[in-house]
Amino acid sequence: MILMKFISTMIWTPLYFLLFGLGIFFTVKTNFFQVRKFKFMIQKTIGIIFDKKHLNVKGAFTPWQAVTTSLASTIGVGSIVGVSTAIVVGGPGAIFWMWVISFFGMMTKYAEIVLALKFRKKNDKGEWCGGPMYYIRDGLKIPILAYIFAISLIIASFTTGNILQINSISFILKDYVPNLFVGLIIAFVIALIVIGGMQSIGKITAKLVPIMGILYIFGSIFTLIINIKYVPSAFVSIFQEAFKLKSFSGGSLGYGIFAAMHYGIARGTTSNEAGMGSAPIAHAASNLNEPVEQGLYGILEVFVSSFIICTSTALVILTGHVYDKIIYGDAIFKFGVDGLKNLDNGGVLTAKSFASAMGSVSNVFITLCIIFFALSTIIGWFYYGEKGIEFFFGKKLTAFYKFAFLVAIIIGATIDINLVWELSDISNGLMAIPNLVALILLAPIVLSETKKYFKEDVK
Repeated sequence: MILMKFISTMIWTPLYFLLFGLGIFFTVKTNFFQVRKFKFMIQKTIGIIFDKKHLNVKGAFTPWQAVTTSLASTIGVGSIVGVSTAIVVGGPGAIFWMWVISFFGMMTKYAEIVLALKFRKKNDKGEWCGGPMYYIRDGLKIPILAYIFAISLIIASFTTGNILQINSISFILKDYVPNLFVGLIIAFVIALIVIGGMQSIGKITAKLVPIMGILYIFGSIFTLIINIKYVPSAFVSIFQEAFKLKSFSGGSLGYGIFAAMHYGIARGTTSNEAGMGSAPIAHAASNLNEPVEQGLYGILEVFVSSFIICTSTALVILTGHVYDKIIYGDAIFKFGVDGLKNLDNGGVLTAKSFASAMGSVSNVFITLCIIFFALSTIIGWFYYGEKGIEFFFGKKLTAFYKFAFLVAIIIGATIDINLVWELSDISNGLMAIPNLVALILLAPIVLSETKKYFKEDVK
């Protein structure tokens, strides 16, 4: 366990700086594209959801299905309870750094999606296939890096996208339903969805993601209205503690800033997945032919996951007075700071924060949100893993992958997942490394496509 934690830290520490730098690079080189073209992005994404010319096409997602499939994997349990971990360990200032990395991450994800459409291929069934493994192999001409990404993607689909999610569902339902039964039910539901292939996945995520997102946002808005007088002070604490020398959990001089940056950047990266290379796989299957137009959905995706969903969670926590009780050692949080690093205990903080406005209803609300968020993540990551298998082994082994994925759901509902967390961090990091190398070396193509589409100068 200690060795795996060390490996994970060694991988991710330089990656955070690289992600930061790459996002800044694309932002500067495109003259702050995500700001200048924000209105245009809204018009070309949300504004054309019901445009009939984007109706289903065989072998492809609609642009909206592509973004909701990607959001399905992005807006997971971590968006509800992972934010609480960042706040408790890194302080409210972690949210500031989450915003910063997400702002620049908009352009990183945009670049990924542009490359995904530029280098995508059609398989034997006429389905679009794309993502980092294709633009690394065909753009960089370095197949070994493409295969490293694909293997890491497959592992992550079982850890990040499967076992961690189903374990969260079984944990929150443990007092009502046996874990094994939860695993069997969820495996059955997922089987019904994925057996229909990409068209079935696209239709489900296009309905599930907006419903769960709206449910969570309305619940957050209701809570914030009840606690409205504390909202200004919540924002003040976010900005003040982003540069505080010490966090409440102690540490040497300067630890507060480091902790806020570390956990904010980590939460921002895992919440929007910019730079990890997973989201472009879904976007590559879009029936849009223009890389830049699909790339705009990536900017929207980061905005929704980080600036709306995660920020909603943060404000609910900071206005619910439960966070203050942790600082002053309230008896309901005897597990302490180290305990809050555990995802399940982080859920306690989030649930009790919603309870400040909702009362006992908050337990039902959080339970439904975690189930929906985790379920959507499982669906999205199934699709990613299947595409990784297809790239590495061909279509012939995808049936075996489906079976193994469903078995993993059942197992994941019943096991201790501490080791899985570390393996998940490592596999995510190993995905990011070849993807970031590709983004750096293929950046001229992204800039060229952007310049060609808008007929304007980019640096």
